[in-house]
Amino acid sequence: MDSILADVASGAVGLADVAGASPRILEQLVDKALGLAQYGKLDEAAKLLSDLALFDRRSAMLPLLLGTVRATAEDHEGAVLAYDEALEREAAAPSSPRFRAELWLLRARSALARADRVTAEQDLRLAAAAEVDGVSETAASMLRAMEGATDAHP
Repeated sequence: MDSILADVASGAVGLADVAGASPRILEQLVDKALGLAQYGKLDEAAKLLSDLALFDRRSAMLPLLLGTVRATAEDHEGAVLAYDEALEREAAAPSSPRFRAELWLLRARSALARADRVTAEQDLRLAAAAEVDGVSETAASMLRAMEGATDAHP
């Protein structure tokens, strides 16, 4: 039992796996959270996604969705924390360059909303260098706009 708890705590095994939760049930709960967000119930959606992210500690998608809901609610500090978690989980089990690049772009947007230009610039450079259609171009455009704003206000 102790080894199971240690595996869950480390993220090596998701609580959903230990509990034997059906992926379909998790999908339904994610759908519910997205529905709540769509109807403007952002606090409820964030709470449900936060709980699900704790329940399934290997999923990078859950903290990404949580970050997006938090950003929509103008909680950019919370959004950055959720995106950080998503990036950590994604690094542990790499998925796709697109997923990672989109995460960098999302985190950059929230960093900019928090006036954290250093993090935003780092993330935008990573996203621009990823060479992912649509994402890289957006990141490069945002970098140019940041540089223009810096040039205009020395």
